[in-house]
Amino acid sequence: MSVRKLALGFVAAGLACSLFLSGVLAGHYDPEWFGLAAGQTAKLGLKDTLSTAITATDSTPDPAAEKYLGLFWEVYNLAKAKHVDRPGDPQKLMFGAINGMLQYGFNDQFSTFLPPAINTLATQDLQGNFGGVGLELEKRNGELMVVAPLNGTPGDLAGILAGDVIKKVDGASVQELTVTDAVAKIRGDVGSKVTLSIQRIKDDGTLDTFDKTLTRAVINVKSVELADKGNGIFDLSIHSFTADTIAEWDAVVKDLVSKKPKGVILDLRNNPGGYVDAAEHVINDLVRSGISITQDFGADNKQVSTVDGKGKLLDVPMLVLTNGGTASAAEMVTGALQDHKRAKVYGEQTFGKGVIQEIFSINVPGSTAPGSVRVVTDKWYTPSGTWIQDIGIKPDTVIKLTQAAYDAKQDQVMDQAMKDIVK
Repeated sequence: MSVRKLALGFVAAGLACSLFLSGVLAGHYDPEWFGLAAGQTAKLGLKDTLSTAITATDSTPDPAAEKYLGLFWEVYNLAKAKHVDRPGDPQKLMFGAINGMLQYGFNDQFSTFLPPAINTLATQDLQGNFGGVGLELEKRNGELMVVAPLNGTPGDLAGILAGDVIKKVDGASVQELTVTDAVAKIRGDVGSKVTLSIQRIKDDGTLDTFDKTLTRAVINVKSVELADKGNGIFDLSIHSFTADTIAEWDAVVKDLVSKKPKGVILDLRNNPGGYVDAAEHVINDLVRSGISITQDFGADNKQVSTVDGKGKLLDVPMLVLTNGGTASAAEMVTGALQDHKRAKVYGEQTFGKGVIQEIFSINVPGSTAPGSVRVVTDKWYTPSGTWIQDIGIKPDTVIKLTQAAYDAKQDQVMDQAMKDIVK
C-alpha cells in the first residue's frame, strides 16, 4: 500500500488553500484545514492518495471512552437548549466535536477532520490546480496570517506579503473564524472580486492597514521553474511540493545539466511545503551521502532516510534562499543542504514546522463524497538531529527583504546571492 505523506506549512485560500498541499504533510496548518503526506509514487494526486491510503473503517467503541458518552450528550443537549444561538446545526456541532477531540485531546494543532466539501477543496490544492487568490494562510496568535503568496497569483501580483495579517474579508471580521471558514469566504467564482483588509508591520515597526481588492482566478501552480541569470548561473525555484513536483524537477534538472551550470541558486522562498517524498527526491539529487531526514513515529520507532549518492547536481556550487514562508517540506530540503554543508542559506528565518501528517479517507453520513482525517503520525528531524518546530532554520547569511526594496521591485537576497555564488 502506498501512502503519500505531507509536510506543509499552512492553509491556503486558493488561496492555494493551505488546507494545502496534501497526502501526508509537513507544514503548519489550522487543525481544521489539513495535512499532507509523503509516499512512494511521484504522480499521485490527493484523490489518488485517498484511494490508496488507509481507509478508516474501525468504528468499534472504546470501553475506556464509553463512560463519557452520557456526559457528551448531556452537554450537547444543554447547549442546544440554552446557547444564545440555539439550537445550532447538528452536523456542525458533531464536526466541531470531532475536531475538538483531535486538537485538544492530543494538544495538537495540526491533526484535523475535513468534512467532504473542505476535503474536496484540499484535493484540488494538492493537485496544484484550483480557484482563488493564491495565498497560504494560518492562524497564529489568533490572527489570520499570510504564510506565503503563491508566485504569479492574484495575491502575489497585488503585493500581499508573507507576514501580512488579514483582518476582514469584504468588510466582515475574520477574527473569530477558523482558517477553514476564512478560506471559504475568500474563495469564490472565478472572475468575481473579494476585498481583503490587511494589517502590515512596516520596516520602522509601525502598523499599516489597507484594503486590497482581488479578482479570483484559476490558480495553476507551477511547482518547479528555471531561469537563466547569466554567466552560467541559474535560478532554480520550487514553489511548492505538489503531486507533479518530482516529474517537473526531473525535467528541469535534465535541462539544467545540459547547460553545464557554473552555479545554482535554489529559491525556496514562499514555498509552503507539500509531499515528503518530493522533498526527499530533491535532497537525493543534491546531497552526495548521508541522512536526508529522520522520522520519529513514537514508541521508540524511528526511520532514518538516506540519499543514494546518484544525484544529478552533486557538485554544482549552490546557495539556498529562504524566508518566513519557507515551510515544512521546503524546510526539509533547506535543513539537509545546510547540515551537510552542501549549500549556504541566505535570506530570513524559515517558518518552523517539524511534524508530518497522514491522510485517512473516511465516509461521512449523508454524503457521497468522502471526508478525511489528517493525523500527525510523526515528527521529523534534520540530518543533525534538530527539530525545527516553531523555531525554523536560521540562514547562514541573514538578509531581510525590506518593504522599500519590494516596492521598488528590488531583490536584495537574490542580488547578494548572485554576487557571492561566483566568488
